[in-house]
Amino acid sequence: MKHRRSGPRWWLGVTGGLAVGGLVIGMVAQAALGAGGAGDGSAVVSASARQPSHSLQADFRSAADEFHVPASVLMAVSYQMTLWESHQGRPSVTGNYNVMGLTSVSASDLESASGGGAKSRAETHGYGDDFKARHRHSVKADGPRTSDKNAAPRITPAMRTLDTAASVISAEPKSLRSSMRQSVRGAAALLASYERKSTGSLSSDPGQWYEAVSRYSQSDSSQVATQFADRVYATIRVGAHRVTTDNQEVTLSADPSVSVRKPVAVSPDLKPVIRQASFTASSAATPAVECPSTLACTFTPAAYALNSSTDQSDYGNYDLANRPADGDAIDTIVIHDTESTASSAINSFQKSSTYASAHYVVGADGSVTQMVPTKDIAWHAGNKYVNDHSIGVEHEGYALDYGTWYTEQEYQSSAALVTYLAKQFGVPLDREHVIGHDDVPGPLSAYYEGMHWDPGPWWNWSHYLSLLGASPNGNGMPVVGGEVTINPPWSSSYEPVLTGCGSSTTTCPANPANFVYLRTSPSSTAPLLTDPKFTADGKPTGTTQGWDWTDKAVVGQTFVVAAVQGDWTAIWYDGQKAWFYNPGGAYTMANTNTAQHLITPAGTSAVAVYGRAYPETSAYPADLSDVASSTNQQVTPFDHATIQPGQSYTASAAVNGDFYYAEDINCSGSPDCVFVQGDTTYYPIRYNHRVAYVKASDVTVTQPVVPPTGTLKPLTPTRIMDTRAGVGVPKAKVGSGGTVTLQVTGKAGVPASGVTAVVMNVTATNPTASSYVTVYPDGTTRTSASNLNFTAGRTFPNLVVVPVVNGKVDFYNRTGTVDLIADISAYYTSDGSGSGLSSLTPTRIMDTRAGVGVPKAKVGSGGTVTLQVTGKAGVPASGVTAVVMNVTATNPTASSYVTVYPDGTTRTSASNLNFTEGRSFANLVVVPVVNGKVDFYNRTGSVDLIADISGYFSATGSVEHNAGPVRVMDTRNGTGVRKGTVGSGATVSLTVGGRNGVPTDATAVVLNVTATNPTANGYVTVYPDGTTRTSASSLNFTAGETIPNLVIVPVVNGKVDFYNRTGTVDLIADLSGYYTD
Repeated sequence: MKHRRSGPRWWLGVTGGLAVGGLVIGMVAQAALGAGGAGDGSAVVSASARQPSHSLQADFRSAADEFHVPASVLMAVSYQMTLWESHQGRPSVTGNYNVMGLTSVSASDLESASGGGAKSRAETHGYGDDFKARHRHSVKADGPRTSDKNAAPRITPAMRTLDTAASVISAEPKSLRSSMRQSVRGAAALLASYERKSTGSLSSDPGQWYEAVSRYSQSDSSQVATQFADRVYATIRVGAHRVTTDNQEVTLSADPSVSVRKPVAVSPDLKPVIRQASFTASSAATPAVECPSTLACTFTPAAYALNSSTDQSDYGNYDLANRPADGDAIDTIVIHDTESTASSAINSFQKSSTYASAHYVVGADGSVTQMVPTKDIAWHAGNKYVNDHSIGVEHEGYALDYGTWYTEQEYQSSAALVTYLAKQFGVPLDREHVIGHDDVPGPLSAYYEGMHWDPGPWWNWSHYLSLLGASPNGNGMPVVGGEVTINPPWSSSYEPVLTGCGSSTTTCPANPANFVYLRTSPSSTAPLLTDPKFTADGKPTGTTQGWDWTDKAVVGQTFVVAAVQGDWTAIWYDGQKAWFYNPGGAYTMANTNTAQHLITPAGTSAVAVYGRAYPETSAYPADLSDVASSTNQQVTPFDHATIQPGQSYTASAAVNGDFYYAEDINCSGSPDCVFVQGDTTYYPIRYNHRVAYVKASDVTVTQPVVPPTGTLKPLTPTRIMDTRAGVGVPKAKVGSGGTVTLQVTGKAGVPASGVTAVVMNVTATNPTASSYVTVYPDGTTRTSASNLNFTAGRTFPNLVVVPVVNGKVDFYNRTGTVDLIADISAYYTSDGSGSGLSSLTPTRIMDTRAGVGVPKAKVGSGGTVTLQVTGKAGVPASGVTAVVMNVTATNPTASSYVTVYPDGTTRTSASNLNFTEGRSFANLVVVPVVNGKVDFYNRTGSVDLIADISGYFSATGSVEHNAGPVRVMDTRNGTGVRKGTVGSGATVSLTVGGRNGVPTDATAVVLNVTATNPTANGYVTVYPDGTTRTSASSLNFTAGETIPNLVIVPVVNGKVDFYNRTGTVDLIADLSGYYTD
C-alpha cells in the first residue's frame, strides 16, 4: 500500500549456517552446505539423519476421531489454509497460526499497523512524480494527513479463532500456536461446532460438511466462504501429498466420488452485481467487475472526487483514461501489500484525500475487491510512468510482530486474478512484467531512495510463480554473457539472515526468504554490495535489514552473468559486478531465455539510466507547451546510475516514450486526458533490484551467450591415461590432496577443438588408504561431488562423463596415494555431427545365468560372448551408433576384469569392470555398436554377466548439456529428498527438472549415484518416475561398503526414483549432465 512503513520492519527475519563435515567410512565427499556463510542462506543441518515424521498425519486422524470430523475434511481445510505448514508457530502477516491457520490478533497488533511512528521513514507517494503533485502540498510523502490516518480496526471473532478454539478444547492459546497437534484439535473442535449448528449432527460423510467448511473461512461474504469450501472439496477429490519444511510427510488420498451437500439459500451478497461500464465516475452505477468467473470478486469503487472547491485539478484517487484503447498500453502488474487489514485499505481508498488507490485488493481469506476499472490509472506505484502502464494489486497484511507468511487463499486468488489480467492485456507472465512494488524504479533521482520495497522478502515468489504457471525453467549452468534468473529454494535449507525485527540490529527468526545477498567479491566475508546513490547521500546501504533492497536480488529477476568462480556467480547489477553464493547453480535457473535482448553501451562512454520513459519535449502538442517545458517533465537521467562499456543488462521489447496528461476531474480541462507519444525509443532493463530504462540510441542490442550442446561421437575404447606407466601424465601415483591434469583434446581420436565433454572409464588401483577421486573440468573450482570411492588395497572403476575446459580434465585424490587409469570411449562435440540419446526404461537385455540374450553359461577365462543389441529391448534395428548399459559381474571365481567393446573390432587394453573373487560389481558402459552387436571379454576365472540397457545413440535423439558436477541428493542431510536412510523395499523420488540448471523438459540426466552405510548386501535401481520398476539394477553392494556408479536415467514427471532392495542405505547423487530434445 502507499502509506506502509519502511526502514526496520516488524516482519523481517531469518538466520542459519553450518558447514557439514565429510563422512569417514568410505570417504564419500559431502557437500559443505554452509560454504556461502550464514548470511548467504546456508541451512542448519542436524547431525543425525531422520526419516520423515508422520506425526501430523496421526494428529489429523486422532483429532478426526476425537471430534467426529471426517479426516479428509480436516486435512483438506489445513491444506487450503497453510499447505500443512506449521511455520514453526510463527504468525502469518494477517495473524494466522500453525497448520490450521487459526487467527489470534490483538488490539495492539492493529494499533501498530495504523500508527507509523519512530520506525517509519518517508516513502514516495502512490502518484509519484505526477506533475499535479503541486496541488497535493498538504499530503506528505510518507502518508496521508493526520486526519486521514486509519483508525485501528475493531477486533472481530474472525480475528480470534485460535483463542475460541483454545477455549473449546480447554487449552492454553499459546499451545495452539506452537503445537501442530493442538492446532489440529482446536480446528477440529471448531468445525464440529459449526457442523452441529448447521445440521444438528456430525455426519461421517465428508460431503455433508460443506456449510461448516464455508464458515471456517471466517469470511463475512458467503461468496468468499463458498470459494473456500469449493477449493477444499476440490482438494478432497484430487488428493494431495507433501513433505513439509518440518519434515512431516502427509498424504490425503483422493476421493473423486465425494458428493457435496450445498445450502439452498443464497445470501444477498451473492446476487449478481450490476455490470455497467462507464467512462466517468459521476455515474451512480457500479462498474462491471473485471475478474475470472471462478473468483469471489466484488466492486467497491475507490473515491473519485474533488478535495478543493476552487481547484478542479485537486482530486483523488485516480485518473480517468481508456486504456489500452487510448494508446496507453497495459504491460505490467504490480504486486503490493497493504500494511493493514483489507478493510482498512479499502476504506482508505474510498477517501479522496488519500491521493492513492489500487485496482484490486486481495484479502487473506481469498476475497478480491476491485476498486478502480482497469482502463483507468490508479495511483499506486510511486512512479507515474509505471502507473500509466500498470495494474496495481494490493494484498492484505498488517503489522504483526514477526509475521512471516501469507495465506494460501491469498496466493491462490491473487494468482487466478493475475493470470486472468495477463491474458486480457497480453502481459507476459514473468518477473519483468509481474513485479513487486520493490521492482518499481524511482522516476527521478529525488525519488530514488524513497521507493517502496513491498511485498518484502517473505512473499513466496517461487510458489506464486508456480501458481501462475510461470516457474523459471533454465537450461544448464551459468555462463559468462548468459542469462541467469534468481531462484533460491523456498525451504528450511535456505534461510538467509535478516535484521530489522524490532530494531535495525535485531536478528529476525529463521525463515525461508525470496532473495540472494549480493557481495563485492566471491566470498562470504566480502562486504555486501552498496548503492552509489545511497552512499553519496550518506544513507544506509549494503545491510541485512529487510527494507534494504540495494544488496538483494529476488526470485524471478533475470540478470546477465558477469563472471563465474567456483560456487559463486557474478551479475551486472547497479553498474557493478555483484557476486552471490550459488552452489552448483542451485540458487538460479541459468539460460532461461527470459529477456528479449541484452543491451550494452554502443560506444566507449558510459550510458545514462532513466527511471521513466518519457517523450521528448517536441512530442507534446502546443497547448501542453507549459507542461512540456516544466522541470518535472524533462527527460532526465539518474544522477548516480550509469552503465559502463563492457557491462550488459537484460532488456524487454523497445518502447516509445509516452506520457498521459490528466489535469482536471472528469477530464473537464482543455486539453485534458491526452496521450502523448514521442519518437524517443527506450529499452526497459533489469538494472538492479528495480527495473529502469535506457535510450535505444545509446546502446547496442546483443543476444545472450548460451552453453554449447553436445552430440556423441563413439570411439574404440582406448587407454588415454595410466599413472603406472606414464601414459598421458607423469609416471607417479597421485598423492594425498593431489591433482593431475590430463590433456584429452587432440588425443586418442578426440579432435583438437569443439569438444564439450568426454566419456571415460576411470579406475583407481593400488590405493594406500580409503579415499575418493573427483574428476572435473580443468580451470574450474572442484566441488564436493565425487566419482570413485574406494578402500585401501582394492581396485575400483567407474564411468565418468566430464566437461572439457581448456582441452583438459583434472583428477583429484582425497587422501593416501593411488594409481589412476582412464580409458576413453566417446566424446561429445558441439558441431552437431554426433549422435543423440534416446532413453529407454532400464531393461535386462543379457543374463548369462538365465540365458537371456546369450547362451546360459558363465563366461570362462579369456572367453568372449557376443550380444545382439539392435532390434532388441526397444533398440531400433539400424542406425544405432552406441548403447548405454549397466553391466554387472556376479559369482566370479577369481579376481578379474571385463572389457566391453564393439563387435568386429580388435579388443584394446581398456577395461570396464574390475572385481574380486566372490563379489558382485556393476559399472555403466557407453559402448560403440558394430554389426548391431557388442562383445564382453573376461580376463580370468569364470563369471556371470548381466547387462541392463537404458538408452542408445543414433542420428536422432536428445542432445547433451554439461551440468555441475553438483550434489543434487544426499539422504544423510536431506539434500534434494527427505533426510534419512532408504529402507528395505523403499523408494525415494528426486525432482531433477527445474533444479540445478536442469530444465523441466529434460529427457534424461547423468548422475553419479553412491550407496553408503548399507546394513545388508543389496542393490539399488534408479529408474524413471511414474514407470513400473523392472528387474534392472544400477548399484550392487555388500554390507558396510561404499559403492558409486554412473547412471544415465530417463526423466518422467521431472523426477527419477531410487529403489533399495533390502536393508537400509544412504544414497548420494551428483549431477554431471542432462539431455533435451
